[in-house]
Amino acid sequence: MFSRGLFIDALHASDGYSGLAAVLESIDVYAHEAQEAFIHGDEKYLRNRPFAASECPSGKSTASGEDAPSRMAGSKFGSGDATSFGEVFPLPASAINYLMNTSLVAEYLKYGSPYIYEVFKIYRDHPAGRYTGLKLGRLYEAYMQKYPDYAGYYAAYYEYYLYKFYLSCYEDYSFTKHVRMGLIHLGLIFFLHVIYDEKCGELPLSEFTHVMSAYNRRAYFNYENLDVMYEVFIADFF
Repeated sequence: MFSRGLFIDALHASDGYSGLAAVLESIDVYAHEAQEAFIHGDEKYLRNRPFAASECPSGKSTASGEDAPSRMAGSKFGSGDATSFGEVFPLPASAINYLMNTSLVAEYLKYGSPYIYEVFKIYRDHPAGRYTGLKLGRLYEAYMQKYPDYAGYYAAYYEYYLYKFYLSCYEDYSFTKHVRMGLIHLGLIFFLHVIYDEKCGELPLSEFTHVMSAYNRRAYFNYENLDVMYEVFIADFF
């Protein structure tokens, strides 16, 4: 509870996509540090070392300023695949390709959830079958330049996630899991918005929110899907 309010304050203060990426990475680093502290018996970590959003480059500690090894180093998601900003937002192409080939995307959605099925199908119908880092990086850049004002909506979405789900970490002390599941959801929604805009030529707010709500209904309430997505993601990305 102590950290959630500071996370949200930082999200409110973020400026544009690059500012949001920096805040999200700082939140992720802090959650990892907090979990390590609790594992080693430091139950006062959250009180003694409050979160402070860091605009420093990837790999710096948010609490102490010490260098930390990159989570991308040595992973199959790290071979020239990173996007323009941090390691956690936007998600690199390899992470997207792995996540979009989990049980999140299923053929039976054609009948039960036809709207999100059609959005997922944009990915499935890609001529190469998957996105390369270079291709997706260019799409990300074009989208962010086209819709600069949408950055605040993504910050608000992660704030919504923190309000709804973050306190679960006080039940199992898995700070990293609860922070990173939100990053997975945010990254996938951002990706779906990007490919929708590429295919349709525009993404009005009505469709922006429609994609987001349809994704939420599909992704949030099937715990088996969530576990698979997290296991796939955590094994290679972090």
